[in-house]
Amino acid sequence: VSTQSTGILCLCRTLVMTSHGIAIGLKSKRGHRITPVPKRNKASNRKANRRSTSSKLVSEVIREVTGYAPYEKRVMELLKNNLDKRALRVAKRRLGSHQRGKRKREELAGALRQEALNKARQEAEKAKLQKEKEAKEAAAATKESKETKDKESK
Repeated sequence: VSTQSTGILCLCRTLVMTSHGIAIGLKSKRGHRITPVPKRNKASNRKANRRSTSSKLVSEVIREVTGYAPYEKRVMELLKNNLDKRALRVAKRRLGSHQRGKRKREELAGALRQEALNKARQEAEKAKLQKEKEAKEAAAATKESKETKDKESK
């Protein structure tokens, strides 16, 4: 039980309205009660607001043509060197908010992962082609040696 400076008794978790209309009490209990408005689904959760495949394709083509901005290149360099916090700071300062910085950092980290994956695939294809080439050369060499042996034996 506590006494306010106006002399009105205020019990914990109760609402007391003063004669001059100022509500006293806990923040959640102040003011007059109303029926809560039912929450609607957020627009971000609706199917209509998901990106279509064509818009994804357009943004991929634009990214491929234009490349990365200088600050994005810097963030990617920092991510390559495992300086995630520093990369977040650079992105945050450039983009204006923490959330935007985190989103950009994740986007660029995903681009680096994809780039590394593509590079690994290309190297695997090169190795496979090299092995096939060596196998063909070895088969041709054995064929030639058999032919020369056959000629010598005749």
